[in-house]
Amino acid sequence: MRKQSEDDGQKEAGGVASFDEEEDIDPGPRIGPLARLLVAERAVWALWLPVALGLGIALYFSLKTEPPAWVAPAVLALLALASPHVRARDGLTAASRGVMALVIGFCVAQAWALGVAAPVIEREGRPGLIEGRVVANEPLDRGWRMILDDLTIEGLEAAKTPRRIRLRLHPGQTGGVAPLPGSRIAVLGQLAPPPTPVAPGVFDFARGLWFERIGGVGFALGPLRGRGSLAEGPVPRIRAAIQGWRQGVTARIIAAEPTLHGPLTAALITGEQRAIDPEIQEAMRASGLSHLLAISGLNMSLAAGLMFVLVRGGLALWPRAALLWPIKKLAAAAALAGCAAYLVLSGAGVPAERAFIMTGLVLLAVLVDRTALSMRTLALAGVAVLLIAPESLMGASFQMSFAAVIALIATYGALGPQAGRWRAGGGGGMGRAAALYLGGVALSTVVATVATLPYGAYHFHRVALYGVVANMIAVPLTGFWVMPWCLVLLALMPFGLEGLAMAPLGWGLDGIVAVARWVGGWPGALLAIPDGPGWALGLVSLGGLWLCLWTRPWRLAGVVPILVGMTVPWLTPPPDVLINDEGTLIAVRAAGGQLVFSDFRKARFTREVWGEAFGGAAGEGRFPVAGASADGRLVCDGEGCLYRRPGLVIALPRTLGAAFEDRALADLVIVPFARFASPPPPLAPGRGPGWIIDRGDLIGGGAHALWIADDGQVTLRTVAGERGHRPWTGKPGPGDGAR
Repeated sequence: MRKQSEDDGQKEAGGVASFDEEEDIDPGPRIGPLARLLVAERAVWALWLPVALGLGIALYFSLKTEPPAWVAPAVLALLALASPHVRARDGLTAASRGVMALVIGFCVAQAWALGVAAPVIEREGRPGLIEGRVVANEPLDRGWRMILDDLTIEGLEAAKTPRRIRLRLHPGQTGGVAPLPGSRIAVLGQLAPPPTPVAPGVFDFARGLWFERIGGVGFALGPLRGRGSLAEGPVPRIRAAIQGWRQGVTARIIAAEPTLHGPLTAALITGEQRAIDPEIQEAMRASGLSHLLAISGLNMSLAAGLMFVLVRGGLALWPRAALLWPIKKLAAAAALAGCAAYLVLSGAGVPAERAFIMTGLVLLAVLVDRTALSMRTLALAGVAVLLIAPESLMGASFQMSFAAVIALIATYGALGPQAGRWRAGGGGGMGRAAALYLGGVALSTVVATVATLPYGAYHFHRVALYGVVANMIAVPLTGFWVMPWCLVLLALMPFGLEGLAMAPLGWGLDGIVAVARWVGGWPGALLAIPDGPGWALGLVSLGGLWLCLWTRPWRLAGVVPILVGMTVPWLTPPPDVLINDEGTLIAVRAAGGQLVFSDFRKARFTREVWGEAFGGAAGEGRFPVAGASADGRLVCDGEGCLYRRPGLVIALPRTLGAAFEDRALADLVIVPFARFASPPPPLAPGRGPGWIIDRGDLIGGGAHALWIADDGQVTLRTVAGERGHRPWTGKPGPGDGAR
């Protein structure tokens, strides 16, 4: 009876059911202590099935060679055939289900990757006429980024025409107004293949574009020309109406106060951030508050909670409704409808869709009389997202959202009995209630910040050290003042009275900006984090899940892999030489640890990514015009530079003549502007074989990174070698791989 009571308590506290409906089986004296612990945790076994699903997806994306499409389904079929013959013992049954979930995750990821296959532009083309239908447009700092489908591209046959392309236009080319989705346009433009990673191991934009079926990116070279009205049919017209609604709401919000409050309000309501002052955006990042401007989990949950409280409170004031109607369920239904409208108004971006699924499942749980927020609800949300968009597992938004919510549920589940005693304690009145609320806000802020810290560090290479302080002030201000006034503003907008809500709304926004500037200005507000391998983040994730999903003291063992995974980036040496795929930018590492760049004008985005991922807090420098650098490693003249390390000399010539001369002085010559038809002859006697990285290597291998050991030995990694041969990587070329 005592064992049964413990399991019942776990079900109630954690919101999950046991792995199956059979009675607990006494493990008996023949099994070891680990098996006893696992049997004692039977109530939460089911929560590890979504984890296994995610592991299968991660395994698929980690491969460098695409496996045959029949392999994973065949393995799954064999497991299904063998499952009836597995001995009816808890451990074996659970293990077999876990393996099946892993294989299902692999199958789902591969099915989506192959199912969305569409033509991709193989090389940068010449300017030509591009005609297509607008699917969506995204506002940028200057202009718009549009997605077009139903394409006709000059000089490209139909069989090689991408399903979709992404095109950038500046305001002058569109007359200051973006065309509505569904309308056909034509424009002179230039297209290129989806961008490859700017260094081995960094984020692969082409993979994300592959799953969006975008096979080319480019920019417009002339004014936009209309090619007819909106496409026929209800779907294009509904899309156009929604987009027009969003644009109209955004324009009216910004017009109400165009300097500060309007742009910030537009970001909170419609997701439009381009009008926000860059100084304010930087302050929000430095203080750890930039998530407030994104339509994601926090904003969606705040909006849902606010609508739920307003509807339920309003109905409770009507005695007949309070006595006869299920006002809690009515409030949940109203909040769900309101969240759906918020999703549409925000543009239905991927983070917003994910937040809506999670929030919607919570509200649906209320409608069917289940625990509103539990690990089981979160597990269902995770499964739904991974089945619909398996590639989202590899993105920061998915990882940070689920990490925060899992940690919060686990924390409050562990504190549940104690929290109940605190709430039940008498005395204190309003002061006690306020203290409990502020303590809850502080605890939630600390837990969510700590849970998302490893993912922010891995993806963005920056950590806002004082983000806990900023969020403890800004999040309650957003939830209890800013978001309610946002709803009031939307309610007044049909009557043209939105300006009445802008003033009190602005007071709250002023407070958030003041906090961002205050905290973001503290010394060392942003800590630079070195780039680390993906497996280290996986180790942190598994450790966090171990800590949060189990309910007994052995869960604390999860702290070990978390600490190991977070230490790995600091122990991983950064590259010493970097070359971008076009050969227009080269960086070498100085003795002080900073990166020294060949040019500060070209390839700005690449330089910023290299500086964030590999430069750390050491700063940046530039090649000397003539003479030697401060540490003496780099010596330059009008013909090029020599980079010296113990036992190694690397030549960076600027002309072809200098390249041949440098071969007598250097162990490695980097010639990104020329392509050699055949391997060059050996170097001078005693210096070993010649080694040249030329234009052909960059075309085939993409960006290069070199690590130099203390004895002068060089390790080379290329983007093509790291990406492997997958559906989104295109055809392999010369130089494909690592040496």
